[in-house]
Amino acid sequence: MKYFLAFKGVEETDDNNVFTLINGDLIHAELDTNNNLKTLCHFTGRFADEKELKDTIIRLNPVFKKNEDDELVIAWKRLNEGVEEINYNSVIYNDTVDYLNYDNLVNLLAILFVLLYCNLYFEEEILVLRENNIPVKDSFNIWFNKQKRKEFYTTSVILYKTTFNHISDNKFSSIILKSNETTNEIYFSSANFSNPFEERYGTLLVKFLNANFSSFEIAYDTFFCFYGFSILKEFYKDIPKARLFKSKDDFYKTYEPIFIEIKRKLKELQYLIKRCIDYMYNLNDNLEDKNYLPFEKYLAYIIKNNFFKYSTNIEVFYFQQFSHDTSNIVVESITPKIVREYLENGIININDSPVFHTSYLSNILYVSLLEIASNKDIKIKTCKNCGKYFIPIKNTEKYCDIAYYENEQTCKTIGATNSYTKKRKTVEGIRFYRNNYQRKLMQAKRSEDEQIKLAFENWKQLAKSKIKEFNNHKISEGELLEWMKNNKDN
Repeated sequence: MKYFLAFKGVEETDDNNVFTLINGDLIHAELDTNNNLKTLCHFTGRFADEKELKDTIIRLNPVFKKNEDDELVIAWKRLNEGVEEINYNSVIYNDTVDYLNYDNLVNLLAILFVLLYCNLYFEEEILVLRENNIPVKDSFNIWFNKQKRKEFYTTSVILYKTTFNHISDNKFSSIILKSNETTNEIYFSSANFSNPFEERYGTLLVKFLNANFSSFEIAYDTFFCFYGFSILKEFYKDIPKARLFKSKDDFYKTYEPIFIEIKRKLKELQYLIKRCIDYMYNLNDNLEDKNYLPFEKYLAYIIKNNFFKYSTNIEVFYFQQFSHDTSNIVVESITPKIVREYLENGIININDSPVFHTSYLSNILYVSLLEIASNKDIKIKTCKNCGKYFIPIKNTEKYCDIAYYENEQTCKTIGATNSYTKKRKTVEGIRFYRNNYQRKLMQAKRSEDEQIKLAFENWKQLAKSKIKEFNNHKISEGELLEWMKNNKDN
């Protein structure tokens, strides 16, 4: 029989609390064959391997020391409804009990992990710096930074066909689909305020606009793999919580029937948001009230369509980073001087918006739409290559850089070439130009007359300038063809 770790039991004496051993067989059969850390990885489903667990615990920076009362004191961060808080525990150490040996770092890390993630807490009083009431696990929080054009969110996601994407310009990771998925077991992960998911400003709104809700698999690949299923509670009350799935079939049987039941409502909500965006930014041939500003049209649209009904299930939390210590700011020693230093070095960031908490997708979209509509520097466009909605970094951009998969080529990379190839085949004026270009090029190459070569270069520059005018909607397709015909011999 293998016994595993130690924690405080219900039995107490007058002098001190005593310890009880955890019977491995009562928790998981894997305890008898795996070492502590590997077992915990397997048991919780939170971490894919031992290295990821160790890296996380190192990041939490636990401090171990022995005090004058021969107690092992551990300062660490405990998850309170998914949010990490600084805590202190003193563990009574007994030299005659070898299973609680604080010189064994692996065992201590395993004990710490149990405290953090397995709900096997010491029953003694725990000192918490401050209370955090923002739910994180199996719920959704989002906040924005207009200055950096970033948005952050916390949620629980199923890691089926996905991995964490670490972009050099981002402090935190995002979710991206793998090109090839071979794993059998499907893990899950929950972001928190210390380690949220980070994306470009407006990404959630854009991904919803572009999501394909025709089938569960495609809907997962284009939307739910990034944001989880807890946001569907307005459509389905008892959404199953994120957990470890043994197979793809297990995962599909859990969520696909729910998706089929609510698919119509998702499409109706998407249609309503698309109509708003098209109206605001004159997209997809919607030129109604085109002389008014996007924000003016946004307000008119949401009033007319009563979008305010999508704001009734939102909780707003202000100054979350100060109230809940996500920046490790020590309350007892804070002074204006320290605040000034923290503002200068970026530890305190006052540009972050309040945190918006809700489990209703429509409410999340309401907040995201308001954030984008109220930012006059942001414009939503449709990609000239794939037709998807996107937010350009520069308003002159025509092609999106949307990528769902690792190493996926974006329209920004291939779009210009594809778009021109398509126009060569469909726009009569450009087809006429290409044919005439080849004829005049051969004439110039075969001639020794410099005037013919010069005339060809002049014609080519003028023809390209006309095509540019057509691409910029300054002349029509008919006017382009007429010019090409009238100047074919110039």
